[in-house]
Amino acid sequence: MSEAEPITPQPPVTLPDLPRNRLSIAQLMLWTLGSAIMLAGFRFFRQVPQQDPGPLDTVNSLYQLSISLPLGAQLGSVLLWGWNLVARKRGFPFQPGQWVLLVEGLANFLGLIGYAVCILAMNRLALVKDRDLTYLVVQLPVLIVSVVGYSWAWWSLRRESGIWKVAIACLVGQQALFLLAAFGALRLYLSESTVFGPAGMMGPMRLQTYCCAPASALLVGLAGISDLLHRRGQRDYLHWTGVLSLVVATLLQFLLPWIVGWALRWQQINSAIVL
Repeated sequence: MSEAEPITPQPPVTLPDLPRNRLSIAQLMLWTLGSAIMLAGFRFFRQVPQQDPGPLDTVNSLYQLSISLPLGAQLGSVLLWGWNLVARKRGFPFQPGQWVLLVEGLANFLGLIGYAVCILAMNRLALVKDRDLTYLVVQLPVLIVSVVGYSWAWWSLRRESGIWKVAIACLVGQQALFLLAAFGALRLYLSESTVFGPAGMMGPMRLQTYCCAPASALLVGLAGISDLLHRRGQRDYLHWTGVLSLVVATLLQFLLPWIVGWALRWQQINSAIVL
């Protein structure tokens, strides 16, 4: 009986790496185009200019200019994703920050188109007269896309680190809670209930702005810090763009009411001095 031959260990089989996204002039142009579209949308939604622009008008303009940068990056990712689909290119999205960038961009793009159509229907065609109803009509598909997109992202990223899975799950829960509130408000509005209608969405909106969204952005930021410490060389610039765009946009939305309150107080002080 012959002796058994020694078994030599085989190298582990690794999957081929997906192509890394490198910053290019074309992608910078998409980012610029996305920011320009967001600014044009803000200008279009602002139908009636103020006769006496004061600190509040200045704050609003600075806010729109500032938030158009992260939102423009998110919107530009939708254009990049569409181009990759047409060209049958792989590599986006496959990292957590890229999923955040794309899902937020799809939601913003859908909301931008929805609000523009509603404003045209109200002002030009006179088809819709209730502005509160148009808000609900636009929010429902936006929230559905967000819930489906983040759920798909969570499933695709199930091999990622635990903090990223918790962060994406928190984003799913945040959008799902707001979606349920929007469905409830629309149902009661259609039943002509005076208990809770579109105006009652202010409560869920404040909960999302001051609690759910900051908590989700904090988890995404912590996951980004974990990547920076442990997986810095494995992430590309689109991943970091997704992390930063969500954190910055959420921070600006969180701080806006305090900045507006400061501007109003400043305007009252100036008016009292003039009088």
